[in-house]
Amino acid sequence: MSKIDIRLARSDEAPAISALVLEVFEAMVAPYYGAEGRATFDHEAAPEAMAARLAAPLAEGRTALVAWATINGLTYRPMARRAAHAAPRHER
Repeated sequence: MSKIDIRLARSDEAPAISALVLEVFEAMVAPYYGAEGRATFDHEAAPEAMAARLAAPLAEGRTALVAWATINGLTYRPMARRAAHAAPRHER
């Protein structure tokens, strides 16, 4: 059986969320930006900035979601730093 859980992100998850966002940005988007664009993104996606946005009231429209999938009893969550040859992180 498979299921996907989605919930609002918490400010204490900012370091992990930031690491994942920055890793994907560097790999997929940053090559198309100049130095100023990269610096701006790095600043906006830094853990401290991410934590501040996640701590803001929902009324300000600042929300983020986190998700993970459970497949055959194993829970798969995205990881910010995983070697290309490593298996996905999972929990029972």
